[in-house]
Amino acid sequence: MKPIGTITKYYAFIDEQTKSILNELMEKSSSYFDFVMRLSSLVLENDASTMLAYIAASQAWWVQYEETIESINAKYRRTPCVFPWGFSHKSDVTDYSEQILSDATETAIETLTEDWMKAEL
Repeated sequence: MKPIGTITKYYAFIDEQTKSILNELMEKSSSYFDFVMRLSSLVLENDASTMLAYIAASQAWWVQYEETIESINAKYRRTPCVFPWGFSHKSDVTDYSEQILSDATETAIETLTEDWMKAEL
């Protein structure tokens, strides 16, 4: 697949190793969804950097890849910037779940040093 802005928008902010991984995955992918599946598998099967886990979680959320959203959230639950992406599109919205999401997002923003992640959250 050709590089697309949905992924390359991060390039100004991420390290060379992460760019290299993303480029390699894009080269192997037949579509954006295939890319998201490959990236998700990579972060689930390996110990990934916070940055890569964050990108995988957000991309899985955007394509509504529900099972993977849950799996990434389970594995990276203690990573504040990943946790807010773990809320499924299908989940019932209640005052309680809204509060959990709000608290998780606030915690992530408070602990992050990366302004681009804060802005996206």
